[in-house]
Amino acid sequence: MKFKGLLPALGLLPALLGGTAQAATAPAAIKIGTLYASSGAFASISMPVFDSLKLWVDLVNAQGGVYVKAYNKKIPVKLIAYDDQSNTATAATLYNQLISQDHVNLLVADSGSVLTSVAVPIAKEHKMFLFDV
Repeated sequence: MKFKGLLPALGLLPALLGGTAQAATAPAAIKIGTLYASSGAFASISMPVFDSLKLWVDLVNAQGGVYVKAYNKKIPVKLIAYDDQSNTATAATLYNQLISQDHVNLLVADSGSVLTSVAVPIAKEHKMFLFDV
């Protein structure tokens, strides 16, 4: 599956979730924010990747979540996703929403360099981890 690299990336969770995990209470869920294109020029590549990400989340949650050593427990994954309709302006707005309003722990970029390119400066500005599949 294409998301094999996502699990090791989740090893960064203590830092992404606020640093010193031993002193903090584990979150109820690891919130992963992503965009997908259901229409437009990038829909044909975006939808299969988005479907795979949803499948990965379901498989991980069926096993109780992602084990985070710092909390000594598995934490379920919550996927928060929005349709950017292959539009870079819409994608920029939605990436900001995922960070500022939904308070995701990490971002998974939409498929295609055009849509990913708008995520990079936003993630950098907010010091947010951006995983590009």
